[in-house]
Amino acid sequence: MNNDYNFRHYNLELNACDSLKLTDKEMETFLKERTKSVTDYELKIRHIIKLCSENGVKLILITQPTLIGDKYEVNSGKYLGNIRFGKYENGILLEKQLDMINKSTIKVAQLTNTKVVRLSEELPANIDYYYDPIHFSAKGCDVIARIIANNIRID
Repeated sequence: MNNDYNFRHYNLELNACDSLKLTDKEMETFLKERTKSVTDYELKIRHIIKLCSENGVKLILITQPTLIGDKYEVNSGKYLGNIRFGKYENGILLEKQLDMINKSTIKVAQLTNTKVVRLSEELPANIDYYYDPIHFSAKGCDVIARIIANNIRID
C-alpha cells in the first residue's frame, strides 16, 4: 500500500492499513507548526463570509469529519487512531489537525453570526460513509445530505 496519501484519493481497506504510533511530543511539535495555517484559514473564512454578506449570499459553514482518529469504526470495532496517514501522520494526528480547523470554523461562525453545521460531531466513524479517511462515499453523501437538511430545517 502506498503511504504517500497527502490527501490523494484512494480506497481505504481497514485491514490492509499500515499503522504508525506517534508520541505526544511528536504530535505536539507537528501541531505547533500548523498554528499559522489555522490562523490563515480563519482569515480566509472571514473574507468569504464578508464577500457573501456583501453580495446577499446566505452562507452555511460545515466542519470536516474524518473516518480515522482516536475512535473505533462502528461496524468492525477496529481502533482507528494508529492508522498511518501520509508518511509521518496517523489517525490521531489527522483528527487533531481537523479539530483545530473545525474549532476555528465554529469560532468564526459564532463571531460573525454565521450558521455552522457540526458535521464532524454528527457523522459516525463508519467505513461505509468514506472511501478514504476524509472523502465520502455515495452512501456517506446521502447521510451528510440528511444531516445538513435537518440542521437547515431547525432554523
